[in-house]
Formats: sequence, structure tokens, C-alpha cells
Amino acid sequence: MIASIGYLMSQAHVTFPGMLSTSEGKAFADLPSDALGAWAAVPEAGKMQIFAVAGLIEIANEVKKPHYMKAGMPTFDRSTRKGRGRMAELKNGRLAMIAVAAMFAETKVPGSVPLLPW
Repeated sequence: MIASIGYLMSQAHVTFPGMLSTSEGKAFADLPSDALGAWAAVPEAGKMQIFAVAGLIEIANEVKKPHYMKAGMPTFDRSTRKGRGRMAELKNGRLAMIAVAAMFAETKVPGSVPLLPW
């Protein structure tokens, strides 16, 4: 989800104020307007920080009990409101991943996604 928000913000030319890296003298406004070019322009130390935080978040979520993803579809009780909500969240997350993949495809191969005439 966070990656899709970052992708959309960079494609919409929205940047943070201030410096991305004071040691390299890079401001957020100096990054290219396309998402892939912006990622390539981030210093290696910044990329490692992003991966470290994402890894810590993943580890924190993986140790939670009960763990719902045990190879295959989760077994939510769909007759309860909480179960229906969890299933809806799972389906919305999958749809968001498909949407981000479509935006990436359109960035790399113009015209590959008919509904994205950017």
C-alpha cells in the first residue's frame, strides 16, 4: 500500500519539502518526476533505510498471533462482520497490487493499459 501511494505521488509530481540527502546535497524537488527515475536517484543509504524499516514492519506482522496466511486462502468466518471486513481488506489489497502493476506497465510500455492514457 505504501509503495502504491509513493508511486502515485511521484507520478503526480508531488514532493516533500526539504532535503533528501544533506550529505549529497539532494532535495526532494530535485528528483525526476517519474517514479522509477526518482527511485534510481535516491542514494543507496536511503534505499537501505527504506528496506530496513519495511523489513522490521514485516517481521512485526509475521510474529503476531493468530497468523492468518498459512499457505493458501485464509479461513475467516465470513458470517461475522469482522470476517467479512478482513476478506474485503484482502481483496482490496490484491486489487491495489494489480493497479500498481498496471501503472508500472504503462510507464514502461506506453499504450499497454488502455484505461491509462497518461
